[in-house]
Amino acid sequence: MYHNPWWLDAATDGKWQLITAGPTSGFIASMPMFTRSFLGQRYIGMPPLTRTLGPTFARVSAGAKLSDRVRFRLLSQLINKLPDVIGFRQRFDPECEDLLAFQVSGYSIGVDYTYRYANCSDTGAIWEGMRDKTRNAIRRSQDHLQVSRSLDVAEFVELYETNLQDSGISMAPERERLQKMLKAAVANEAGISLLCRTACGEVPAAIFVVWDDRYCHYLLSTRNERITRNGAVSLLLWDALQLAGQMNRGFDFDGFGTHGAANFVRQFGARLVPRWTVLRAPRLVRALLMSRSRYFSPEP
Repeated sequence: MYHNPWWLDAATDGKWQLITAGPTSGFIASMPMFTRSFLGQRYIGMPPLTRTLGPTFARVSAGAKLSDRVRFRLLSQLINKLPDVIGFRQRFDPECEDLLAFQVSGYSIGVDYTYRYANCSDTGAIWEGMRDKTRNAIRRSQDHLQVSRSLDVAEFVELYETNLQDSGISMAPERERLQKMLKAAVANEAGISLLCRTACGEVPAAIFVVWDDRYCHYLLSTRNERITRNGAVSLLLWDALQLAGQMNRGFDFDGFGTHGAANFVRQFGARLVPRWTVLRAPRLVRALLMSRSRYFSPEP
C-alpha cells in the first residue's frame, strides 16, 4: 500500500525519490526515500501517515530465484546509493525480513509489531477465533448501531478533526494533508471509511481502511466520546474484516502505540508479526529523531 506512487505523492506533494539497484540475477530492487530537514540538515524519514516503507524486489527474468546472495547484493547496492544525510530511519514492511546488508553496513535494526490475518476469506473461522468478549461486544453493538461504508472523505475528516478537538488533541497530519491522502486512496479504489450510526443518525465511531493487492490496512479510527458506545470500533473492525474477505485479502491492524491498543487488537485473534525499524544516525541525533517521531496508531 505505502509503496504506491500515488500514496507517496499525496503524502509528500511528490517530494520523494525512488532509488533502484540491478538488474542482478534476474531481479531489480527499489526503495522509496523521503528526505526531510532536521537541525538544518537532511535526513531520510517516514512520510506522514505512512506505516511502512523499505525495499521491494521485482523479477525481470522468468524463472529467476531471489536467493540470499542476490538479495544481499541488491540491498548493498541500494545502501551505497543512499545520499549523504545526517540520519536514516524507516520502518520496513513485514515482508522485508533479511536485513543483513543493513546490519553489516552499520545500521541498527529494531522491532515493533503488528497483528495480521494472512487471508480473511474464511470469516467464519475469524469469528470463532475471536475472544468471547469481543464477539459479545460486536453482538451488543449490532442491536443499536448500523454500519455503512462510505467514499465521502470529507465526512470522515470532519468527524476525525472534531473528535480530536473535543479531546484536546492536536491533529496530525494537518487537515489538508489528511484529506489529500484519503482522497487519493478513494480515487485509486484503495480506501473507504466505515461508520456506525445510531437510530438518530449520530456517528459514535468511524474507521478508515486502505488496501493494496494483498492486505487491507486499518489506517485510522475516531470516536465521539459524548455518544461513544462500547463495542462500536469492534463492530467496525468486524465489518472491515468481512470487507477484506470479500476482496480475498488479508488484514493488517497496522501496529499499535499503547498497551491498551495492543490488548484491544489482540482479541481479534490475528497473528503477531514483527516489523523492522532500520536506523542510522549519531547517538544524539538518534535520540532526537526517536523523540520527535510521531506514530499514528489506530487506537480503539
